[in-house]
Amino acid sequence: MVGFPRVDAQAGARSFIPRRSRAANSTGRAAPPPAEPSREALRSGRQRSPLARVEDEPREKERLERPWRVWLHNDDYTPMEYVTQVLHDAFGVGWLRALRVMLKAHVSGRSEVALYPRREAEERVSAAHARARGAGWPLHFSAEPAE
Repeated sequence: MVGFPRVDAQAGARSFIPRRSRAANSTGRAAPPPAEPSREALRSGRQRSPLARVEDEPREKERLERPWRVWLHNDDYTPMEYVTQVLHDAFGVGWLRALRVMLKAHVSGRSEVALYPRREAEERVSAAHARARGAGWPLHFSAEPAE
């Protein structure tokens, strides 16, 4: 028998509670299939066919904003630990990724931090600059359109 086990507290015996069908309603009978819309309702536009494509959004494709690449530039004054902390806090980069970005910038001069929409990239760069200037470090980031 298919169902859920139930333990009778007094007798200590198990019995089964039968499972109801997913489509069953409160009377235990299967729910009737949904009614199809009439042809007149479909023609007038009052009701849509269940097979019709749903197009709530306009057909014109919105021009997607080009992503911007945020770069970390090397300097010989800001401590590596502080750079890693700023990358983690201001840009939401994980610790291991922040360490790799910082080391790559240290070795090659600059390193890509992440891709963001233009406004977000500019906001994060300015927040990181403000934080570094407040702490007295010349840490520098830049943002440019991704190719």
